[in-house]
Amino acid sequence: MPNSSLPWSLENWKRAAHDDWFMMEEYQFFAPNAILSYKNNIVVGPYTFFFNNMAKRESAQVLITARVKLYINNTSKSEKQETLHFETSVGDEISGLISIGLGIKNFCTGMSRRFHSPGSIVGDLYGEPCFSEAFVPPRLAVPEHFPILPDITGSVYPDKELCDLENLAMASPERYRAFIRASCLYKDALEMVEHDPNLSWILMVSALETAAATEDESEVLPTQQLKDGFPNLFDVLQDSTDSAITERAALIVAPTLKATARFIDFCLRNLPAEPSSRPKNEAVRICWEPESIRKCLSTIYNYRSKYLHAGQRFPSLMSKPPFKYEERPCIEREKDYLNREWKRKEVPINLHTFNYIARHVLLNWCRSFQTA
Repeated sequence: MPNSSLPWSLENWKRAAHDDWFMMEEYQFFAPNAILSYKNNIVVGPYTFFFNNMAKRESAQVLITARVKLYINNTSKSEKQETLHFETSVGDEISGLISIGLGIKNFCTGMSRRFHSPGSIVGDLYGEPCFSEAFVPPRLAVPEHFPILPDITGSVYPDKELCDLENLAMASPERYRAFIRASCLYKDALEMVEHDPNLSWILMVSALETAAATEDESEVLPTQQLKDGFPNLFDVLQDSTDSAITERAALIVAPTLKATARFIDFCLRNLPAEPSSRPKNEAVRICWEPESIRKCLSTIYNYRSKYLHAGQRFPSLMSKPPFKYEERPCIEREKDYLNREWKRKEVPINLHTFNYIARHVLLNWCRSFQTA
């Protein structure tokens, strides 16, 4: 019988270690503008991934086939077992895992075949075709020149980070749900980046917040919360009053800034190492020290709040395609569409770099499940 205390797909994942599967479903995923440098299949828990590169209109296209071995009947799951607590499918979950594990945009085309267990007396040995889900490839091609996220259009080595998702089998139900939700939000962010980068900013921040909400809050001093949440107010208080007044003001506003503190603390605890390939120009590199990253995250969260609550968009400079993999906008060269001049602290990072941070923060969090 299914365990009603576990998300259905997590229980299925755990049973993969010792049970025999009774059915296998095959899903197809379309990944535009990516190149997968791998010829073998990869097994991650109950999932087996196959990769096929193909050329189409002078651009790279990838077809990913995922086979899911079923150890419990997915039609018997109860409402408590729903992984996401809203309508979703196994294909949606896998699509999110592919986005996090490979860092590429992908679209689920639906189930293509269903296999019965090898000892079954029914069913075709090579699977029964399924055409229940119609799919039209979306017209969301990434520009061949100057994409906003150039990393998602390059070569990918799936055996490096996709296999880290094995740690999901050791996650608590709450962490597992949060990781699947976060990966789906990240998938949506990649999908929308060329059409509405502001929405991609929001979705990536939301993915990190979703994960952070399941973790224990560390002790962040009220003054640090004030500095993160209202940096301008903090500077004014520091300049015009003594430290005691600043601390009293921080105690007043700190309860309203818990979400900001939790978001920043979670990212810093799981912060990845700096990228292996960085721009030579120091002016467009960000400092990878935690305190500097903290300021970037504070600015991002502030812009996110203004966008959600006041309709004020992210600075357009932060959403432009990076020139030679720049990590931050070059304010000496670039201006926004209103010809405004920005200060360096106002545009501390670009979406390309934040995408690297967001994805690897989630991957590092997943790796931590092994020791939790």
